[in-house]
Amino acid sequence: NRLSAVLDESVRAGATVTLGGGRDAASRFIAPTILENVTLDSPIMREEIFGPILPIVTFASLDDALEDVRAHDKPLALYIFSRSRKTVETILRRTTAGGTGINDVAIHLGNVNLPFGGIGPSGLGNYHGHDGFRTFSHERAVMTRTLLTPMLYPPYTKQTKRTLALLDRFF
Repeated sequence: NRLSAVLDESVRAGATVTLGGGRDAASRFIAPTILENVTLDSPIMREEIFGPILPIVTFASLDDALEDVRAHDKPLALYIFSRSRKTVETILRRTTAGGTGINDVAIHLGNVNLPFGGIGPSGLGNYHGHDGFRTFSHERAVMTRTLLTPMLYPPYTKQTKRTLALLDRFF
């Protein structure tokens, strides 16, 4: 219902469905849909979509597109399509994202050896494999006072100073 409403609202605001758009509320189905003539203030651009709708936003230059990416919350995923290694490197240097795919989409999600997660409103922490274990675990530091611990605090007796001098020779 949320996706249907934002799709309808975006079309009323001037976006054009150029592929797909079919929906069946009873089966909770939305066909893969491409929207063109989308502006940055279009309803579909207000929040993460999490559905089969791809809004196409055009820019006059790469600099304009990168400026827009940096002006908004960091994306959960950033997909770069380019044959130019220089362009890819420029985009990687000038943006931040939870994960990035080059000339592919969502493939990084399937690799359990790569951390996956967002930054800021797109999520916190990394998930998958060891990174997921670390994210959902809490390593608790536990310190127990020992025989040497009193040497850390004043007053420093002659014995404490001698012991520290002796330890200093070995470390």
